[in-house]
Amino acid sequence: MSEHDSWAVTARTRDHLDDWVGEYLGNLSLERKPEGTTCISGTLPDMPAVYGFILRLRDGGIPLLSLQVERKEETQ
Repeated sequence: MSEHDSWAVTARTRDHLDDWVGEYLGNLSLERKPEGTTCISGTLPDMPAVYGFILRLRDGGIPLLSLQVERKEETQ
């Protein structure tokens, strides 16, 4: 793992979330799905940011249905 790697996160939540939640979670994108869920996705710079994202979900009382985190290797 390189110090320049970033992390792609995708979370699916119950219910449609308001736009401000994307900013609260670190300027991630929100996509409201027709079945009534919201997909939150984006790239975070490091693992502490991933943990911070998860803690903000918890602290905000956002009901999480799924979470996917993948390391994105960046070549120099």
